[in-house]
Amino acid sequence: MGELIVGVDDSQGARQAVAWAAREAVVRADALTLVNALDDADAVTGAAITGAARLRLQQARTARAEALLDDLARGLPGGIPAVHREVLLGSAASALLTRAAGQSGLIVGRRGRGGFAGLLLGSVSQQVAVHATCPVIVVPHERDREPDGTVVVGVDGSQHAQRALLRAAEEAALRATHLDVIVVSPLLPAPLVEEVPLDADGDGVWAGTPGLAGLELSRRLRTEHARAAGEWQAEVGRAVEEDLRRLPGTTDFKVHLVAGTHPAEALIAAAAAADLLVVGSRGYGGFSGMLVGSVSQQCVRHARVPVLVVPPG
Repeated sequence: MGELIVGVDDSQGARQAVAWAAREAVVRADALTLVNALDDADAVTGAAITGAARLRLQQARTARAEALLDDLARGLPGGIPAVHREVLLGSAASALLTRAAGQSGLIVGRRGRGGFAGLLLGSVSQQVAVHATCPVIVVPHERDREPDGTVVVGVDGSQHAQRALLRAAEEAALRATHLDVIVVSPLLPAPLVEEVPLDADGDGVWAGTPGLAGLELSRRLRTEHARAAGEWQAEVGRAVEEDLRRLPGTTDFKVHLVAGTHPAEALIAAAAAADLLVVGSRGYGGFSGMLVGSVSQQCVRHARVPVLVVPPG
């Protein structure tokens, strides 16, 4: 049995994260630990507090945090193997990262200020998504559509994306849902210089090319980029299909090649009604400039569905 860690405050966004985490704990047969992190008293009051006054403040804050955790625990559904409650001292992101290391996953809400000054889950979600060594699931406060029974994953040909693909396949199998794999054509760095020559084999055109504002990109460079990007996409798509066919029981999937849009925008659109969007936390793909790390952060900020960020290691 694994353990899912969910970071909470007293915001509605955190309650959404707890509800989602509870369902995951039941499906995975994992224990669930509700964690509330308390900043240092000085960070709350804006002034140094010492002696008995500091102790009384800390005791009051701890009691309030414990009452919140008890209230959240009472609202959990049955079927969770075990439920734990912990109050930790320290910044929310640091405390959650430490507590979740080596666990099945860390779940946080995307935004929402809680009752304790300084605990803003919106910023915490960004920090833990970048630095966590375990999978992180960021749950939005609300979503636009009902889930349509799909898991969506973005791939870029990197090893990091390979791990995201495997995790997405596991998530789809766990939920008995369809898997959509999105391979997005990398964008041209813009603007580029009209006079930039192409190498004979087409390599090195995009990496390290200086950008100068206001200059038109040559038609030849656009055409060459589109050709190379299409070939790269097709190659990645074929590799993805081969990988998925080798996985036992993975048959309900489709690979989509998407061009002409930012990778994060394409993933967010593809996952608008998905159960889950899966991305790698970082990694370069076949084209310099296709950085999964930046894409994952955009998805965490803007997707209206839960986003699972798979760590690199």
